[in-house]
Amino acid sequence: MITQEEKAQEKAADIERMKRSLFESNKSTDPRLVPGTVSQSVPLMTAVGQHSPVQPEQGRGVEKTESFLAAQSLPEPARDEPQQETTIEPIETSLADGIRKFRASPDVVRSNVRVSDDVFSRVTAFFANNRVKKVDILSYLLFAFLPKRKPSAHLPQWLLQIPPVAPHRLNLVYFDNESLSDRFTEICTVYGVTRVDLIENIVRHYLPPAGRVYPPKRPRR
Repeated sequence: MITQEEKAQEKAADIERMKRSLFESNKSTDPRLVPGTVSQSVPLMTAVGQHSPVQPEQGRGVEKTESFLAAQSLPEPARDEPQQETTIEPIETSLADGIRKFRASPDVVRSNVRVSDDVFSRVTAFFANNRVKKVDILSYLLFAFLPKRKPSAHLPQWLLQIPPVAPHRLNLVYFDNESLSDRFTEICTVYGVTRVDLIENIVRHYLPPAGRVYPPKRPRR
């Protein structure tokens, strides 16, 4: 006959067997109960969830700090200060102002001279660009730059040169008086040049090339 103590022991043994059976059955479904699975689950979770967000943020912060310090330590490139441009007044402008202020004396008369196409075009181009009278252009150049009579005057070489050979078929008008005529006469007598050569040299020296040949103005009918 089984005693109460034996029944209690058998019952305890049955309970223990049930616990072990339940534990063994859970091993196949719960990876936490399998030895070694815990250490493998950590890298798995890390790989799925991407890298730890803390490390990249710290790395970028260090890189930004180093870049900022490097930029602060580098010297700033030298900046070229804008140079102030010097305004140069063209010769044509100052010459035109002098021609506009030119006033012929009351004793002047009109004289004609036949010149080359180059000289005629220079005077015409200056007239077109500055709107001063042709007669005033040539008259001002002669009165201002033809040397006055002096016993030991040294004339510039360009004034005494022989101009390029060219037909003189175009007419220009200028103001003349006794004083200017005396200057022409003395220079032509002493140096063996002609009045036309002197006029051509003065115009070619002080007026820029026209760039093209200007035809003479047709007379009105």
